[in-house]
Amino acid sequence: MLLLLFSLILYRYISYSIRQETILSLRAEAMQLLHKSRDPYILQRILEKRKRTSPHRKIVASLAVLKNDWLREKIKTIEDGDRTLLALYEPLNISGWYLVVRQDVSQQMAMLHNVLRAILTVNLLAMGFIVLYAFFLSQMLLSPIAYLSSKLTTMDERRLEAIGLDEMPEEFRSLGESINRLIQRISGHLQYHKELFVGIAHELKTPLAVMKTRSQLARMRKNSDMETLHGALRENEESIDRMDRMIGSMLEFGRAEGAQLDGGEIFDIVELIRSKMADFEMLAERDGKRIEAEYAIDSLFVSLPPLLVIQIVQNLVQNALRYTPKGGVLQVRLDREGDRLLFEVLDEGPGIDESIDVFAPFARQKDSPGTGLGLFLVKTAVDALGGKIRIHRRKDGSLGTIARVSIPIRKVSEG
Repeated sequence: MLLLLFSLILYRYISYSIRQETILSLRAEAMQLLHKSRDPYILQRILEKRKRTSPHRKIVASLAVLKNDWLREKIKTIEDGDRTLLALYEPLNISGWYLVVRQDVSQQMAMLHNVLRAILTVNLLAMGFIVLYAFFLSQMLLSPIAYLSSKLTTMDERRLEAIGLDEMPEEFRSLGESINRLIQRISGHLQYHKELFVGIAHELKTPLAVMKTRSQLARMRKNSDMETLHGALRENEESIDRMDRMIGSMLEFGRAEGAQLDGGEIFDIVELIRSKMADFEMLAERDGKRIEAEYAIDSLFVSLPPLLVIQIVQNLVQNALRYTPKGGVLQVRLDREGDRLLFEVLDEGPGIDESIDVFAPFARQKDSPGTGLGLFLVKTAVDALGGKIRIHRRKDGSLGTIARVSIPIRKVSEG
């Protein structure tokens, strides 16, 4: 449609240009004659003389008397048999008399008709070519899409494998590579969860087996005294507490994954962290420790899932308090760099073992009393917020560990 419209505009432009050029020639001829005289009797003699001396001129001039001056246009197109004339009428000194200058434009009109036919023919051929090209192009584009759709539809969810890209055109390789990266991430996520659930089963089964063995031994001993029975019960209670903490951690993990699906809430993140730190300051004081909190910003309203923020703060500070010795100082810093929020926790413990993956589920430091899920939960929450976390030994010559979290913030307003 656009091609046809463009062609019609081109035809109208060519036609207009030829007509204007002819009009300019007629006007120049008329001005040349009128420059000699505007008296019709004198002009008549001049025109007769020109006719005798130049009988084959392209532009022909004559006089005409028009009653009542009915002519309103100076330019007229006249059909004379098989000829087409373009005439220019210029008024003379005597009312009703006009100098008529005309030229045969039949050849130009024939040429325009040929141009129009050529344009229409080219348009029809071009439209046919475009339809064929669009058909083959659509087939070419749909083929790799159909291939990807078929592969994804028939893919076994229990065995996620990369899609072969050898059969795809070069233009679709990047799309296939992106899908393969997504499949790899999903596969890694599922494998991670599988290892987590297997680890949970193992971690829960071991203390249950130990509890059962203790109970059986205590029951089999005929001469077991009350102290032995109390010892077995005390050890069983410790195992139950350990399992309770592990189940609590898994509930936190479930709530955090649910929070990832919920939309963010608008809240003051600085106020939220201040309130959580007030609770930890009381716990630290009870254990003979001290927390120094430094807030570089007073208020910052953001749109984030608050549960994920609480999970990050709570687990990092709990870990730091656990390893900070009595009389030690725990430092907490909150700052902002551009559109990212920075949260740092520095403890005075023995320092982290950087040779192990501390974010893996059930990864524990030596002699750790925890479940090994705290940092795993922190990493899960940070990833859900699109942030980054780094934990390493302090480099300032002091013992201890630094945990640094950086998360992007969707700011609403700030104080």
